[in-house]
This record gives sequence, structure tokens and C-alpha cells, in this order.
Amino acid sequence: HIPHDISLSKAIQSGMRTFEHLKGYYSDQTLELTTEDYVALTRGAEVWNCPTLYTYRIGLRGEDVRSLLTTEEGEYLSDDDRGDWLAAADGGGGEIERRIYNQSRKILADLLPIKPKLLAGTDSGGGYPMMVPGFALHEELRLLHEAGVSNVDCLRAATISAAQAMRKTADFGEIKPGLRADLLLVQGDPRSDLSTLDRIQGVGFRGVWLGREELKTIRSRLRELFHDDQGIPKDELPTVQRMDELVSSIVDLDRRGAIQMDHNLRELRSLLVRRERPVDAIDEILA
Repeated sequence: HIPHDISLSKAIQSGMRTFEHLKGYYSDQTLELTTEDYVALTRGAEVWNCPTLYTYRIGLRGEDVRSLLTTEEGEYLSDDDRGDWLAAADGGGGEIERRIYNQSRKILADLLPIKPKLLAGTDSGGGYPMMVPGFALHEELRLLHEAGVSNVDCLRAATISAAQAMRKTADFGEIKPGLRADLLLVQGDPRSDLSTLDRIQGVGFRGVWLGREELKTIRSRLRELFHDDQGIPKDELPTVQRMDELVSSIVDLDRRGAIQMDHNLRELRSLLVRRERPVDAIDEILA
């Protein structure tokens, strides 16, 4: 984020390269657009904007929220998250997020003619309501396309542009010998239809290949783990073996430097307590 008291021009001149949520293009305090010529400032600069249009979801209320709970996304919510969503649905507010969304759409429309450098991000790892990691990125790409970004540029924002912004093109971002083998195999051509990204046939992560059937098994296990409603009898919770396997996987990912989301770890910890399983490994990661 651009700090509150730093102008967009100052941030760019100082070498700031990535801008989250288009903050700085509008004031994070007043939500008003900057009076600077942000199109001229952005043109030709090494500036990567991550619009996170998906954050509009935080402002959803009423039936919009309740209908989300009936979709496939709703199967990957813990009981605590489901309760938070319903509480938000029946509460007030949401105006700020709706205003930010409208401002972001305007800024993006103004920038598109100069072909801005864009990144695909969602903020879904922050524990905010109405967001579901995984599904979130697909929705962000759809929203970017709806805002006028071409299919190819949407795909770039989630692949090569991310590597360029991080100055890591020698490591990842393209399908190329010697680069990290992160791959997504889909049925169809996403360059002509982004919805093909939902038809995943396999995923490669650092060279480890997960086929369609393996992905189905993983998703099934995740659904079990998220169904941790306090009303479910203990003997109907995920098996001890599956929970221990998950803990082992998380510990391994942590050793390999993967970022762990605290709210997810806390939810897992509560499940382990209910299953009377050790929580030391999770506590160590949380610490």
C-alpha cells in the first residue's frame, strides 16, 4: 500500500513498483480519487497494479451472501466462517467496499488505454468474510475481464507478470526448461474463454503432478475438514489418520517456506483439540 501521506508521484519516483488495491490512485482515508494525473504518471513506469476487484465481496449483504453459501464455495467454509458470513449478511455496512469497487473500476478504465501492468490478487488470505481462497483467483480474473482486460492479459497477470513484478523471471512465470514447474492443465483454451480455467485436468506444483482424480480426493478431504460444525458428533469428524496426514503436510510445507495463513491454522488447531490430537506442531508454526 502507498502510505497515507505519500503521493502517487512520490511513490513512483522513489521506486515503489507494486501497488495493492489501487490505493494511492484514491485516498485510503477519504476514498476520493487523487488529483494527480495518474494516467500520465503510470504510462511507461515500472508500476504493477494489483486491483483486487474481488474485495467487493466484503461489502455483500442480505440474500447476496446467503446465496453464496449454497454454491460449491460454501462447501469449503468452516462453521465459524459460515457464522461470520451470516452475521455480516444480516448486519449493516458495505458502503465503503462498494465505493472502493466503483472507484477501482473507474481507475482501471482510465488506465487500460495505456496498457498498464496488472497483477491478479484477491486479499482472500486475510480471513475476511465472503472470500474463499482458490475460488477467489478465478473470480478476480473474471472481474478483470468484465472490466475490460483481455483474456490474454488476465492470464499474464496471474503468471508471467507476477514473475516480472517480483523480478523472478529466471525462476517461474513461463513454461520453459529450467524454470519451476508450476503448471495448470485445463480442458479448452483460456485465451478465448476464461471459464475453461474451471475445467482443471491437472496441477503441477514445483514439478509434483496432481492429476484430476488426485485433485478430487484432495477436495473431498478438504470439505470434510471444513465441516467442523460443533453440532457434529465427535465420531463423525474427519478421521484421526486424515487429520494427522494434513498436519504432516502442513509441517512439510512450512519447512519448504510456504506461507501459512494464521486463521486456517487456528481452525485446524480447534479440530485437533476436538479430536484430542497433539497441537504442538501447529502451535510452533503459529508462533
